[in-house]
Parts: sequence; C-alpha cells; structure tokens
Amino acid sequence: MSSPTRSGSRPAPTAALGLPAASALVIGSIIGTGVFALPSALAPYGPNSLVAFVVVTLGALALAMTFGSLSKRVPASGGPYVYAREGFGEFAGFLNAWSYWITAWAGNAAIVVAWVGYVEVFVNTGHRKWVSC
Repeated sequence: MSSPTRSGSRPAPTAALGLPAASALVIGSIIGTGVFALPSALAPYGPNSLVAFVVVTLGALALAMTFGSLSKRVPASGGPYVYAREGFGEFAGFLNAWSYWITAWAGNAAIVVAWVGYVEVFVNTGHRKWVSC
C-alpha cells in the first residue's frame, strides 16, 4: 500500500500488471505448454506431425488475416463477438462469445494439467499413483 500524502488523501493506485505484462504471461504459458507437451504427444506420428504443424500454421495465419480484415470493416471493440453479431445477429454473437469463453476455460485447464505433469516429477519422486491423484 502507498503511504498517505501530506494532505491526507491517498494517491491513485497504479496497475501492477498492465496489458503488455498480462499478454506476455498468457503467450508465455501457451508457448511453454506447447513446446514441452506437443513433441511428446506427436512423437508416435513421426514425420506426419511436421505436416500437421505446417497445416496448423497456415490455418493460424489465415485466421489472423481474417481477423485483420474484419477489424478494418467493423472498428468496434469486442473481437469475434462483435464480428458475429454484426454479420449474423445478436444470437450468433452470443453463441460466439459463449463458445469462446468455454474454450478459454478448456485451454486454461489444459495448461494447468500440463503444468502439474511437469511439477509432479519433482514432488512425486517415487512415482506413486496415489500421490499423483
């Protein structure tokens, strides 16, 4: 907490975690999870996994270009919700926002599961199943 000023009023609080820092945390957790989890998950597929990486990269670039184009056409804030609402109506906007919210929770759950899997090696050194649970 900040100390009171001479006049007795407190200065305005400052944001401890701004948009750049919050964005860096999210991007870092997603990249970190992917870097460590994907190679072991895709190893059984061999070279086909490289083809999958290329296809997914092209899809991500197409999605980024689509959002870039939509942001020029619909300058309002709100992202996918606004784009769906403007193009298809209120109900489609609601479904889009709700679906995005659910996938964000599922993505966060996947990141937590991956993190627990990494940390478990240090905590559960005997590899006992009941400790894992």
